[in-house]
Amino acid sequence: MNNDIDYFIAFIAILLGLIFGSFATAVAYRLPRGQQFITDRSKCPECNHILGVLDLFPVFSWLLLRGKCRYCHKDFGQSYPLIEIGLSGMFLLTYMQYGISLTAIIVALIATAIMILIAIDFEHYIIPDGLNLTLFILGIAYQYSIHGHWLQFTLGPLAGLAIGYLLRWIIYVWKKKEGLGLGDVKFLAAAGTMIAPENLAFFLFVSGFIGLITALIWKILGKGERFPFGPSLSLSLFIIIVLPNLSQLWLKGFEHLVYGFLY
Repeated sequence: MNNDIDYFIAFIAILLGLIFGSFATAVAYRLPRGQQFITDRSKCPECNHILGVLDLFPVFSWLLLRGKCRYCHKDFGQSYPLIEIGLSGMFLLTYMQYGISLTAIIVALIATAIMILIAIDFEHYIIPDGLNLTLFILGIAYQYSIHGHWLQFTLGPLAGLAIGYLLRWIIYVWKKKEGLGLGDVKFLAAAGTMIAPENLAFFLFVSGFIGLITALIWKILGKGERFPFGPSLSLSLFIIIVLPNLSQLWLKGFEHLVYGFLY
């Protein structure tokens, strides 16, 4: 983690996270519905009224309008500020780890794609192919920015794909039903461009832990046993990218545990 933190730059990172978070909410809503999200202006999904700047200011507009449309008073829900605040936190962590650099820009874009993925998967139980392709391209760019080995973004996706299909088969044999969707499998292929072999065990452990918490919350909320696993996988990926030392500490701790058990 970068110890030379400029608080003004940190504030800018948070502000950019809020702005990109607002963009992420628009993409997360429009992409699975086949709507244009680049050129079309934002509008209320209920009354179709074009929204102005005062309606779209991240977090504060939601608070000022109490989460409702200014014109028809339709409830927008709580996902909008959560996405914006969540992505601002991810941008801050990115700056704290990578400072002002090309890698920081790429990781911030990865974080944005991850937040869009989480929002879509929670609502629709799908991960669009275009989103996985975007992460794949960003993963290659990430490896280039950190001077990673070319084998990582050639063999890594194949390894991720193989692990995805293996997990899909194991869950199917165990529970006699589909437990890992094809979107998740494709995501693992894209994530393979960014996950080094020594971090794979940590990635799977964190994914499983977050998945367990998600499943418990899903059950408490009465949403049934089926829950999206994409958010768990994508959050685990971001943790590995932005907190690489954490995986190294986990690996050393695991080695000491195994050594103590055997000897």
